[in-house]
Amino acid sequence: MAIIHRPVRRRPFWLPAETSLIQGVRWLIQLRWLAIAGVVFATLFGIYAFHLPLFWQGILGVVLVLALLNLLYRAILKKRYQGREKDPEALGHAVFFAHLQISLDLLLLSTLLYFSGGALNPFFFFYIFHIIITSILIRPRDSYLQAGWAVILFMSLVFLTSTKQVPYFPLYSGAQPVALLGHDQMVILISAFAITVFVAAFLTNSIMSTLRQKEEELAAAYEEVTNREKIKSEFARTVAHELKSPMSAIMSFIHAVKISEKDKLGGQSLEFLDRALTRGQGLIDLIRDLMELSRLESMERPKVEELEEIDLVGEVELILSVEKTTADTKGISTYFNHPPVLPRIKYSKSAIQQVLSNLISNAVRYTPTGGTVKIELTKKEGRIKCRISDTGIGIPKDSMSQLFTDFYRAPNAKQFSPTGTGLGLSITKKLVERYGGSISVESEEGKGTTFVVTFYT
Repeated sequence: MAIIHRPVRRRPFWLPAETSLIQGVRWLIQLRWLAIAGVVFATLFGIYAFHLPLFWQGILGVVLVLALLNLLYRAILKKRYQGREKDPEALGHAVFFAHLQISLDLLLLSTLLYFSGGALNPFFFFYIFHIIITSILIRPRDSYLQAGWAVILFMSLVFLTSTKQVPYFPLYSGAQPVALLGHDQMVILISAFAITVFVAAFLTNSIMSTLRQKEEELAAAYEEVTNREKIKSEFARTVAHELKSPMSAIMSFIHAVKISEKDKLGGQSLEFLDRALTRGQGLIDLIRDLMELSRLESMERPKVEELEEIDLVGEVELILSVEKTTADTKGISTYFNHPPVLPRIKYSKSAIQQVLSNLISNAVRYTPTGGTVKIELTKKEGRIKCRISDTGIGIPKDSMSQLFTDFYRAPNAKQFSPTGTGLGLSITKKLVERYGGSISVESEEGKGTTFVVTFYT
């Protein structure tokens, strides 16, 4: 089955670019697995490398609880929010879901710190990381509430570390609880922590507010550009359609005059008629390509059920039979190699014929007399590659970057064959990528060109 849309793979712990809170919650769940692995590794490393007197039973117990909660979060996300990123009701519930996760994360972080030195553990700065993440995911007012919750938890951590009524779990050998700190010192410590946390929330919210505003402006600009492109495509399609019928009629009249008045016209007049027919055919080709280009730009992405199974071998043989007359006239040798058995691909029959026709006809067209054109099909790991090589004029290096641009033709191509719309390769690329494939090109001027089209089975 063909892959119609192959999404770009993302590194799993990167911040999601989407504005949806559900996407943010999904990212938070993925990030939590990294935190779990980090805590386990740090605990084992601290015990065996530095011989720290860590209360590993309590630490690993917190990690286990966090892992179980994360599995529960993942199950809830999949069951209640999968595919509902734009659903207002789902987004409303997702706010509470995000708050619950963040609140429990801060509580578990406090418990983890309590089992590893309490307020003396330098990793209490992870509170700030949590607040930064919170400010990225949820609204400013809610992030300040979570910042307040973090301050309350840190105050509790300082109290638990300084009182003798609960056990103290040191991080270092010989470490003592913060009972040595005076009342004023503890107030300063908590105040400094609270100021740092709220400032971090404020700065992050300010930055995110600016980013979200820019994102909205970009989205509005993109929508405007898209609408303009649709208008342009519709205009081009309408104009091309209106021009096609009269141009075809003009061509028919010229052809009729040439046949009916052939004996009465002189050689120069016939030459003028031939030139008119050639130019007219070029204009019809341009109109046809413009209509195809605008049609592709206005169409929605195809669905799998709309496609059909295509035998690539049969399609290539069909195109070769059409191009064989031109190739034989120019003395061009054609070769077609393929495996005995090749899986079918899900594709549009008309699209696959247009892609193969454009590439094979170009290979024949731009190959001088006595040259060679080779087509080879290969299969590997769910992919079929169609390699079309020729010994033609090649493509200059400075033209490679513009090769698939609308209306572009390389200078040596214009010199070798003056007629052409410059839309064939642009349409070919759009058709290949529209159905989930890819196309690449290798060429050296004066030695030939190789196009490689990759289809997915």
